[in-house]
Amino acid sequence: PSSPTPPPRRRRQSYESHPVDDILPRDFSSYPLDASLFTTHLSTNWEHAQQSMQQQMAQAVGAVTLPELAVPGQRIGSIGEIASGPGTHVWGTSVHASITGALVVDASQAPPLVSVRTAAPSLRTMQPEVGELVTCRVTRISPRQAHLEIICVNGAAMHEPCSAYLHKEDVRDFETDKVEMHKCFRPGDIVLARITSLGDSRAYYVTTKEDELGVVFAQSAHGATMQPLSWQEMLCPLTKTREMRKVAKPESLDENPEDMG
Repeated sequence: PSSPTPPPRRRRQSYESHPVDDILPRDFSSYPLDASLFTTHLSTNWEHAQQSMQQQMAQAVGAVTLPELAVPGQRIGSIGEIASGPGTHVWGTSVHASITGALVVDASQAPPLVSVRTAAPSLRTMQPEVGELVTCRVTRISPRQAHLEIICVNGAAMHEPCSAYLHKEDVRDFETDKVEMHKCFRPGDIVLARITSLGDSRAYYVTTKEDELGVVFAQSAHGATMQPLSWQEMLCPLTKTREMRKVAKPESLDENPEDMG
């Protein structure tokens, strides 16, 4: 019996537009038969390709304005512009800092990977002053006030935390007599506040009456980062449970204030 007909050979693709043309010569027959020259040509063009890629990545990172130092809850950028790395978390469509430290950008991928690392050399040694913006961690709640520790001042991390009190009259600028502290803050919350007084020898006095002040980062009982629903509610993305907070107005809602209820 006759042997089966072999399948037709697949036609080889053209290399006219292949990226390797930028590195290798097109006409090998006219290329000098010298291995050292060929190696030199290949390495030179390969280095040029690497430099071009690095320049493109640098331009991509440069198009995104990033702060040098980040504090918990601070918005770093949009998900489409940067990727969330260690020390950050995703909140809605934005990447926010989870810890205090310096931003580290890994431009070897697209979008660039942004991480936050503890930056001890940038820690602030001066004491806070009246009117300055401070980032605080809630340590204890009582019916009359919240006990806080100041960890950052105007975006600069403190060398040592300072104690602060937030009285119920300073939580918001309306219906202050109806404020219930346990419905505004919880231990472990990260709060953005402003110093109103140097207080006594033990602690500063702060306020969260401004719309942009209040809780900027909170975790649910299941350890999930809570999302703001309104100026007084946050949502656990895992259990869909709602919790009361005095929420700081997110930057993403600046153009649509009606979304804050």
